[in-house]
Amino acid sequence: MNSSATSVLKLVDTQNTRRLILDSPRTINALSLGVIKDMLNAVHGLGKEHRCLIISSSSKNFSGGHNLKELKVDSQNKSLASEVFTLSSELMLSLKKARVPVIGLIDGAAFAAGCQLAASCDILLATKRSTFALSGIKLGLFCHTPAVAVGRCLPQKVTFEMLCTGDAISAETAFNYGMVNKVGENVEDIEKMCDELVSKICCYDAEVIAMGKKEFYNQMSKLSEDEAYRSATPVMEENADLNVCQTGISKFFEKKKH
Repeated sequence: MNSSATSVLKLVDTQNTRRLILDSPRTINALSLGVIKDMLNAVHGLGKEHRCLIISSSSKNFSGGHNLKELKVDSQNKSLASEVFTLSSELMLSLKKARVPVIGLIDGAAFAAGCQLAASCDILLATKRSTFALSGIKLGLFCHTPAVAVGRCLPQKVTFEMLCTGDAISAETAFNYGMVNKVGENVEDIEKMCDELVSKICCYDAEVIAMGKKEFYNQMSKLSEDEAYRSATPVMEENADLNVCQTGISKFFEKKKH
């Protein structure tokens, strides 16, 4: 196991995973510009040995969102807020573009950009006490960019109510709406769920999963079902031609003979 850290973000590499741990309890794990840059570098640095990227926190909350000090516009830092929002959006997109599944482990509050980060993960595991909110409206800041990710996980009307009220929803509610994959009693539960998921994912070919993830999000972004099929069909054909697929099919028929 290899690990490195900044003052607020820990990076831990194991044999087949990379984990990013938000570690700034004093700021409720704020997604400061420095943290965003470090996370981007970690995502871009994923190697072939990594089969999953895991994002979690070390404290009783996941993330309260952006560092508000960096959003306070004055003559000294007029461009800082712009850089924060631009790189934050780049980070969220990089998670979708990463060739490996991104698993988010949520314990506690995931608010504003923290909720955006959670929603940008491919698979989300949360403790029962976790809550999700688009709380920017309480400060006079509509959560425009967080709504991009959250609005693709939750129904539109639910997302819009969250945007307009800042009210939080529970992990169970997020699960019922499809944003959260599984809910556990505590951190130990979701860590166990995560280990099981990683073990299953590592059983299968990395190239096939990378190809599948890329096309899944590509066709999901299409405007119509017709366009989605036109996009997915040639990728399906390409996948079927791969040696790993042909070998798997052959093994299937060999088993049926016995």
